[in-house]
Amino acid sequence: VDLNSSAIGLLFDETVRVDSLNSAALLLQDASSGTGQSYQLQGGSTQSLDGTALVIDLTVSDVNAIKALSTLAVSFNSTFISFSSGLITDMSGNAVADVETTDGLPVDVFQADVTAPRVVAFSVDMDQGRVLVTFDETVNASSGQAASVTLAGDGAGQAANVTLSSGSSVSAVSSTVLAVELSRADSNAIKADSDVCVSVSTCYLSVMASFVADMAGLEVVAVDITAGLEAASVTDDSTAPQLLLAELDMTKEELYLSFDETVKASAVDVTGLSLVSTVG
Repeated sequence: VDLNSSAIGLLFDETVRVDSLNSAALLLQDASSGTGQSYQLQGGSTQSLDGTALVIDLTVSDVNAIKALSTLAVSFNSTFISFSSGLITDMSGNAVADVETTDGLPVDVFQADVTAPRVVAFSVDMDQGRVLVTFDETVNASSGQAASVTLAGDGAGQAANVTLSSGSSVSAVSSTVLAVELSRADSNAIKADSDVCVSVSTCYLSVMASFVADMAGLEVVAVDITAGLEAASVTDDSTAPQLLLAELDMTKEELYLSFDETVKASAVDVTGLSLVSTVG
């Protein structure tokens, strides 16, 4: 099993017919007894010729699902296979002898994932206060560090930018997609800067290697602020701000208003304000 090249190699005691291969008949399991974590392949193909050896090229979705299971195929001792007789036939059409789940075969060769994950896309939703980041492989959401993320107004590091704080949180949407939930402070900092993430062309992502690691503990490939990744989409804030607090200081002749999000001071119309003695 080679998780770095996304492949499984099989060796038979006689020539098999590769066009009869049914990869979905194969089960990966973390113990010979089949009592732990396991994963049934959903697909796969081969470029091998008829013979005693073949290589199954795993699908991206299967590889990511395997990597998402914390105890499966993480070492030589946690990688076993079993399969039904529907896996493949010999040249005469005889089905392969099955291998029971309760007596899985151990791997002879195991190659762990040694390739660092990469950010491939991201989107920003300022109405929900969320940044979705997509990777090219399964990542470990519990290792996520929002403070390693910066949003900038351009991809060259010349425009304004906002680096998120540890107050923002990271959670998994799927094995390859993380959601960065913006804290109120971070959301307001972005909204306060009219040059950052007001459109796709003003929204670029950079991340430090400490942002997240994959299931093998490999840190993500950093995206430098001078070579930022452009957003796939930006959703504008469409929720009206709410007034949280009003304080009147008659000595200073000032009225203080506090809102739940950043507001545009130049758009304030004081003629829309009324002071009343009672509520209602």
